[in-house]
Amino acid sequence: MKDKISMKIYNTLAELNQKMEELIKTAENELIKSITGYEFYIKAFAVFLKFKWCYLLFLKDLIAKKVDKTTVRYSKT
Repeated sequence: MKDKISMKIYNTLAELNQKMEELIKTAENELIKSITGYEFYIKAFAVFLKFKWCYLLFLKDLIAKKVDKTTVRYSKT
């Protein structure tokens, strides 16, 4: 996949983005699985999901007014 875009100069990021989209749309499932299956990506995605989940819980509690807004930590109530 990188052979199709490396060492080429694109005039704009939009052109590069378009080329990347074309490559992704035409890529075989096995190629996509092999790229996204790297442990590095899996761990990074897991960390992102944990952060997002904690943030959503924080927002839920904030909306329910269970969070002390001045110290940004949970109140005792």
